[in-house]
Amino acid sequence: MVGAGVAATVGNVYEPYLQLTHNLDFFFELIEAGSTVGEAAYYSVPGQSWQCILVEEPLYRPFRKGFDAQWRDREDLGEDAQYLVLRKVNLLERNGKLTEAGSMLNTAVKKYPNGLALAYRCAVLARGDSMGRSDGTP
Repeated sequence: MVGAGVAATVGNVYEPYLQLTHNLDFFFELIEAGSTVGEAAYYSVPGQSWQCILVEEPLYRPFRKGFDAQWRDREDLGEDAQYLVLRKVNLLERNGKLTEAGSMLNTAVKKYPNGLALAYRCAVLARGDSMGRSDGTP
């Protein structure tokens, strides 16, 4: 799975009681707060057992810096800043600031002309979809 591009995943080999599986809301909350994937996987499962698995480097830490710090330092990222812009656009859209989100997206497409993720997101927004889903649900 990792060879195919999966960054990290948690799951269970077998667990008859759903209350003993990973709390994914808490897992992602910990990741976003700067925890490693290993820490998040460990703390987000209510009971440790051999049935819980983690596929990934346990020291992987995708959000070492918080979003505000990343946004402040986005110029240092070069072309990779497009993904941070996408995250900001999604946050703006989720908060109902569609005009601001569209404006930011159009500016970013001009700044990063090779940004395929930005171009795709811009096309989705132009088509009228919310958050990239055809049914318009966030």
